[in-house]
Amino acid sequence: MSISKKVCLREGLLKDVDRIYRISKSSLPNYYAIHELNYFVKSPKYILVIVEKNDKAIGYVLGHLEKKKTTCSKRDYLRGHVMSFAVQDRYRRLGYGSLLMDKLESLFSSRYNISLMSLHVQTTNEKAINFYEKIGYKKYEFMKNYYFRLGDDGYLMCKIIRRKCKLEENKEKKVTFKESFENIKKEKMKRTLLDDIKKMKI
Repeated sequence: MSISKKVCLREGLLKDVDRIYRISKSSLPNYYAIHELNYFVKSPKYILVIVEKNDKAIGYVLGHLEKKKTTCSKRDYLRGHVMSFAVQDRYRRLGYGSLLMDKLESLFSSRYNISLMSLHVQTTNEKAINFYEKIGYKKYEFMKNYYFRLGDDGYLMCKIIRRKCKLEENKEKKVTFKESFENIKKEKMKRTLLDDIKKMKI
């Protein structure tokens, strides 16, 4: 199998939650409940990207906007943090994971003017670590017992990403971060409403 023209990358909607939940449950040792995923999709602080093949979701990545002080930045820093990421077994090592991560990074950069992405990974998950390093992430911090329920330690990995031209357009228009955040919130609520209407078949 290979990536074909029938592949689509898009932001997740409420209608995608059940499918995303099933993918995460079958792929990950730790996964979010359906009600948590519903909240993430509705909130402007979270970005969910899914990849579809032949109109069926085969993978996703979920990110969160946060401000924390870590060894990545040495100070409080606004960053995009990867919370959950999975691709179905049969579609792994075919490039879908790279597409998902690249899209998520692009969205965080263009919407929130950030230049830093981060994630956590188990120290024993060598395949995942190799993948993240291949797409530009580096180990910044060893976290003892981070995955205590799994009996494992973790790494904090970070990546510096480029800022997109759209940010300069926002600066020229003198759009503040608060205004930008409110605009994104309105857009997300609109998408959610349209999704609900489609479900109701109005």
